[in-house]
Amino acid sequence: GLFVIVSWLSLFLPPESIPGRTGMAMTTLLTLAAMFGAVRQNTPKVSYVSALDVWMCSCVVFVFFILLEYVIILR
Repeated sequence: GLFVIVSWLSLFLPPESIPGRTGMAMTTLLTLAAMFGAVRQNTPKVSYVSALDVWMCSCVVFVFFILLEYVIILR
C-alpha cells in the first residue's frame, strides 16, 4: 500500500517536471513487479487466485493508472 501512496505523491509535482514524475512512477512500478515475482516464488503453488495475487495486481494497476493519468495531463 505504501508504494501506491508514493506513486500518488508524484501527482503533486508540477506537470513540467517530466523526469521526476515518470522516474518516481516507473521506479515504483518496477519495485512492485519485483515484489510480486518474489511473492509468487515464495508462496505455495495453488490452482486458484489467492487474495495476495489480487492485492499485488491491484497495486500494480493503480501505479499504472498514475502513469496513464500523467499522459492524459500532458495532452
